[in-house]
Amino acid sequence: MPSKTSPFKKEVIKQDFRNVGWIGIVYLIGLLFTLPLQLVMDMNNEHSREMYYENGLFDPVFLYGIQMILLFVLPVLMAIFLFRYVHVRGSADFIHSLPIKRSSLFNYHIISGTLLLILPILITGAILFVSYFIWDVGNYYTLSDLGYWASVFAVFSLFLFLISIFVGSLTGLSAVQGVLTYVQLLFPAGMYGLISYNLNLFVKGFSVDKAMAEAIEKYSPLLDFLMYQPRAPIGMEVSPPVDSTSIVVYFGLAILLYVASLLIYQKRNIENGNQAIAVLTLWPAFKYGTTFCFMLLGGMYFSESQLSYSWLFIGYAIGAIFGFVLSDMLLQKTWRVFHIRKLKGLGSYAAVVVVLILALPIVARGYESAVPAKDEIKNVYMGSSYSDYQTKHELGAPLIHGSDNVEAVRRVHDELIDAAKPMEEGKRTIFLAYELNNGEKVFREYQVKQQRRIPYMEKVYSSEEYKRMTYDVFQLAPSKVDQLTLHPPMSEEGPVRITDNEEVTRALQLIKKDILSQSYRNMTKPNRFATGLDIGVGYEHYNVQLSTSFTNFNQWLKDEGLYDHAYLQAKDVHKIEVLRVSSEARKGESPFDILLRENGLETSDKEKIADVISAANVYAGDGYLIGFYQSEDEISTIANLEAGEAPGWITNHFK
Repeated sequence: MPSKTSPFKKEVIKQDFRNVGWIGIVYLIGLLFTLPLQLVMDMNNEHSREMYYENGLFDPVFLYGIQMILLFVLPVLMAIFLFRYVHVRGSADFIHSLPIKRSSLFNYHIISGTLLLILPILITGAILFVSYFIWDVGNYYTLSDLGYWASVFAVFSLFLFLISIFVGSLTGLSAVQGVLTYVQLLFPAGMYGLISYNLNLFVKGFSVDKAMAEAIEKYSPLLDFLMYQPRAPIGMEVSPPVDSTSIVVYFGLAILLYVASLLIYQKRNIENGNQAIAVLTLWPAFKYGTTFCFMLLGGMYFSESQLSYSWLFIGYAIGAIFGFVLSDMLLQKTWRVFHIRKLKGLGSYAAVVVVLILALPIVARGYESAVPAKDEIKNVYMGSSYSDYQTKHELGAPLIHGSDNVEAVRRVHDELIDAAKPMEEGKRTIFLAYELNNGEKVFREYQVKQQRRIPYMEKVYSSEEYKRMTYDVFQLAPSKVDQLTLHPPMSEEGPVRITDNEEVTRALQLIKKDILSQSYRNMTKPNRFATGLDIGVGYEHYNVQLSTSFTNFNQWLKDEGLYDHAYLQAKDVHKIEVLRVSSEARKGESPFDILLRENGLETSDKEKIADVISAANVYAGDGYLIGFYQSEDEISTIANLEAGEAPGWITNHFK
């Protein structure tokens, strides 16, 4: 009777369990510690049993941070140890000499790793499932929460396991495999952010703020979990770390990574087992990709620190050379890579970059000049950032929609196209978001000099629509506000708190009235010593900067006997020192150092101090630098005065 040989090589599975079974055991122990054990411990606390956890099994009570360490470390370790033999020449020769096809060997390892990662999740899930019917755990999690948790851990464990295997199939060193796995997880978000930042320097209107938000939100599973806020206010809707669509997408990516890894593993040369990049055809991509990344990083650093296009290009050159040499050292495994012939490759790269930089403004000309037509616009936001625009939507703030105001925003947009200069010092950001009638959105972002006057800006700022959109206080119901806290600058008495419901309601009414009456000057040049008002709504806090222009609210404070405690008074300042300083003189030196080095005009006259307190602002250009002393010898804080805003006794002294 002929013997039959089973195609299933159970010895391979057994060997895998001997080698990496400990990782599965650690995974199981870690999950049991962070979930079932924490559940039992917390249920024994009578106070905790009365609480309601809206974050489900990702709540901090279940040690969210440790869960993330388990999720992002153990699947990667599983891949590294399972395929460690591929990176050792002797082991690779022996394993691949066995009578088993490479594809079968690869699949056995995948099965072993998947079982060792999924079984701890299933066991932990089963215990939590049984616990749900044995104990009253409804305030901790629901069956839906349990299903979501199991899906997230199963899919992302598989995804991280396979992406590490994919990276390991490209490299020949286990240490490099581990490092490059996490680099690969951050690479899409990092590259998107780097390219966006540099595009912002060449393409007027391109929103780097929006691009960076998208990079964090969409292009890295690692950032998805790191940016998640597991402790949310009670009663508020809690968003999960990742949505169901992302789970499906990452599962699909895991399948693609499996196919790609299998194909590379089958074609991989054993001789390249000790190379940083084992697939030789990828050497050019690795070298020039690394060069490109370091070039963008160098440009970003020097442009941000020096605010100069000359330094931007110097940063590009330094970064490109460093990246080119570093990648060559890694590939060649030696520092002896400084040869004249290398200049040919670096020169070709530089030529391509120069062409791209020269072509970019030409290609982007249509983008830069595009302003949506008035009849296409449903709503428009004008503010400081994309994140603030998102906040307005979350709060339900009404955007600008009045015909005249929309047209004023469009006029401002036209002016910004010419006025924007990303490299200017002392710049401010203006962010525009158009919501069109067809459902599309148009985003633009511009940087302009702080004190530069933009035509039609005053019309927009002065409109009631803009004020109701910009100030969050208009979206807050007084009945939901717990307390108002006034934080006066340089105060030795501490903050002033208003907690009485009737007083809170009255104060908010007066603040809203004052905001609607604010002038463009007061809105764009806030007083340096404006008192910060914190509006507490549960765990959330909203801020309004108050000043002496809030006449109604300030009169109410006086009536309540709180005014002197709510604002900085001249009597609280021992003396001031005034120096005339140009914007050029400020460069490269801190205001404190300038005041300590120079002798300026000093006065202890309370009326003069009061004049300066009311006129001081945050603008730091040509004008005056003011040091405030609460004692004889120590500067407490520093303010600025524009030349045109200074009291006469200051300008007369410095003539």
